[in-house]
Amino acid sequence: MNGYYYVLDKGSTTGTFLKASSKIELFPGLILSFGNTEACVFSLSKEQCQIRVKRNKESADQVIQKEGLKIYLNGSKIEKSPVDSKDSIEMTSLNGAFYIEDKSGRTLWIRLSPSGIKSSAYYIRDGDVIRVGSSNIFVSYLKERKRVIGDTTMCKVCYQRDIETVLFPCKHNILCTVCSKLLDKCPLCRKRIKNWIQVFR
Repeated sequence: MNGYYYVLDKGSTTGTFLKASSKIELFPGLILSFGNTEACVFSLSKEQCQIRVKRNKESADQVIQKEGLKIYLNGSKIEKSPVDSKDSIEMTSLNGAFYIEDKSGRTLWIRLSPSGIKSSAYYIRDGDVIRVGSSNIFVSYLKERKRVIGDTTMCKVCYQRDIETVLFPCKHNILCTVCSKLLDKCPLCRKRIKNWIQVFR
């Protein structure tokens, strides 16, 4: 995909989430998650946005009109936020589009797809955070990648640690101990790793 990196959910039931680090333009089908609440953009026009909010087993449809407003979640309801509320999520509309931004300091996530359904590919940037189940993954692009790839002493999977193992039965010497523990097949020949030993240089 043109040298860029993407993430997609292949149909998991727990969900794959991308942390919303800036203002997000809403579109039909977009699923937002904050705390134990999920909000799905149900329909969208230039004048209004209809959102289905689900918290635990409760759900309710909400219609938000064109004017910009601060909103907050009260159970499964979206309500106008009190002026001094610290739990608000700001929703605005500009040139016929709706946007949402978390101003509360809590974490607003984009769920890539509904449970059990494959998602589209989402572009990820350096510094993004991806959540899969209860694990958060911090995205960090390698700097000076050409120099790292050309270095024959670096692990060929993570490019962060030295090569320290020999795999058996294939006898390839291309991984660090961390990656050797994580993989069940050699990334070079695709043979099953039955064992490995640590080597020292």
